[in-house]
Amino acid sequence: MGLESDGAGYNWTLHLLPGEYEARVENDIKEEYIKCEFNYTSPGTEQIIGEKTSGLRMKAIEVDPSNGQKMRKEYKYLNALGYSSGSDMRPNFSAKGYTQLVWENGSPTVTIMPGIIYGSTIASSGAFGQTYFYSVVDELQVKGTDTLKTRYSYKDYDRVFNLDADLDSVVTYRKVNNKFVRLNKKEMEYKIKYDTIFNFLRVEQTKGTLGMSGPSAEPPYAFNPELGVHYQVWKSLFKEREYSYETGEPILSSKEYIYDNNHRNLKLQRNTTSDGNLLLSKYKYPEDYIGSISTGFLNANVRNVVLEEQIWKKRTSDSSLVDMTVTQYDNSLFKPIKIFKPDGAIPALNAESRTGQLFNNLLSDTRLSDRVIFTYNINGQLITQKLKQGSSTSYKYGYASNPLLVGYPSVGTEVIGQIVNGEENELFYEGFEENGTVGNAHSGAKYFTGSYALSWQRPNSKSYLLEYWLLQGGVWKYMKQGYTGNITIAAPNGIDDVRIYPQDASVTTYTHYPGIGIRSIVSPSAETSYFSYDDFNRLRSIEDDNHHIKSVYDYNYIDVADPPVIVPPVTQPSVLYAKLTTGPQTTSDHNGVMKTATPYIVSFYSDAACTIPYTLINPIQIKFKEKTTITSNAAPTQVLEYEYQIILEAGASSRSFSTGWSYCEGGPIEISRVAQGDIATRGLPPGEGGDVTTCYNSVITLSNNDGYIVK
Repeated sequence: MGLESDGAGYNWTLHLLPGEYEARVENDIKEEYIKCEFNYTSPGTEQIIGEKTSGLRMKAIEVDPSNGQKMRKEYKYLNALGYSSGSDMRPNFSAKGYTQLVWENGSPTVTIMPGIIYGSTIASSGAFGQTYFYSVVDELQVKGTDTLKTRYSYKDYDRVFNLDADLDSVVTYRKVNNKFVRLNKKEMEYKIKYDTIFNFLRVEQTKGTLGMSGPSAEPPYAFNPELGVHYQVWKSLFKEREYSYETGEPILSSKEYIYDNNHRNLKLQRNTTSDGNLLLSKYKYPEDYIGSISTGFLNANVRNVVLEEQIWKKRTSDSSLVDMTVTQYDNSLFKPIKIFKPDGAIPALNAESRTGQLFNNLLSDTRLSDRVIFTYNINGQLITQKLKQGSSTSYKYGYASNPLLVGYPSVGTEVIGQIVNGEENELFYEGFEENGTVGNAHSGAKYFTGSYALSWQRPNSKSYLLEYWLLQGGVWKYMKQGYTGNITIAAPNGIDDVRIYPQDASVTTYTHYPGIGIRSIVSPSAETSYFSYDDFNRLRSIEDDNHHIKSVYDYNYIDVADPPVIVPPVTQPSVLYAKLTTGPQTTSDHNGVMKTATPYIVSFYSDAACTIPYTLINPIQIKFKEKTTITSNAAPTQVLEYEYQIILEAGASSRSFSTGWSYCEGGPIEISRVAQGDIATRGLPPGEGGDVTTCYNSVITLSNNDGYIVK
């Protein structure tokens, strides 16, 4: 609004999005003011550039393996003009007629003011749930001197149908002499068909009254209904074309997809290879069979399960069957129980008979045999999958959804045991996660203390092995022996991870953080891996059997406002002081080899003299090296060095970790002597007829890193 006092030449500055507008300008009868307003009438076609929107996008990924070349992936989101290829929901524009009746100062005279109300909204556009997307994304992959570029193009077919953007094409390039040379290209083509249409009624006011002082011959208000339509459509991948340019001239192969009109199931796929051959893939679904085969599926409205796939090679004069797969499902669980394949070449099917348009037999040929068999428990969980001419893999479950209600032992929700070359009833595993004592368990959160009575009965006459871990002297020791029947194990300090299985099978067991992820894995070789997660339930680190860090995962954080603001960390001294100390050594018997581990503790201090302990406000990354010296007959033969980085979380002031085991090998494994200095030496000591062959000794040194100085 401009006032008379503003004087001539007064300017306004308005920032408008691209589009068509109606400008309405008015001034009062005394010309004391002038008012101007702009209203959308329709959207424009110009691209909106540089506008802020919500969300995160990938900038770069770096892979730096301990062995091999470093690789970096970078992502760019620009179109051919160099502008952002981002696209968001366009608002819905509308123009509605409106009449306002005005009585002034009680006068019987009415002023009729017709007009148009313009509006724009996203909520009524029919694009509910539409996501933001980028029409072009470039991925640059750099590894050494080799650079590849992959361009992904996306297409939004029509927002009003509430459809997400689809991958339209993928083009791969290789950098040669500072130019990108095209290697191959893949194009996708989609079809859209109208399906169910939902009508809705929206009532809008078209007339209003102001200042009426008495009765009126006309209604003071008027409303009109507006009929709206929400279209539901079915979108399908119709064609794929692949071009290869590696030989110079493009070589084309294509795929065409054909669907039925009832339930949109894929019925036929045509693959035309680069050499001109045509492969046809045919698919059958429950609705294609008679009632004895399909009733369970159709009653439950399960219609998109593929029961049979046939692959034919079509020639000019005839066709031949290349391969086929028939899957038999449980009619109530709707999960596969058998997979059938041909025993040999089949020139033509001999049992594909029909009643009307429906197939009579699940197996369309008598020369099919079951190759894979699946069994499930009452909850529909996979128990065993077995190859006809191979080993079986079976699973055991734990972690009851509510052990207080279902009792113990219970039908679990998580896989706790896997046995290869064995049945589910041939595996016994007790990790005490549902009925144990919370504490320093070997794996998981719980273990058992006291006299442990084991009365599990073998289901057959196979030779069985018993494995478990005993807590002795503060160290979990691995135990292994044969198992024939009832046994009681004295475990005053603790027992954990009890496993019984056939001697010719292999077993892997698991513990979990329920609802988050795997907590630990004990492998068939009795090696344990430990997993930890951050406050957002994301994997943070993986440790090996000795709690050495194998992998660390870091996540970056940014809080976005308008304008974007990077939240600074809570104040913490820019430089702290770190000191490395050692604790008492621990020993463990590893299948007859006595191994010694030295615990190292890194502590943080705020002063250089390391007298004032400091509790971290922010996480800090610790860098250290582990040096292992290998000697043979007392002569150094090899030195191995590894560098590790681990995260010390906020709220901590120290962190402990161990070296690799220090031990010696050579001589009879059943003999262990204690030499001078209380150092256990495996085999016969030197001078007694059996020199130690090989020794391993590991030490740790702490390295300076961002945020601290080693003292």
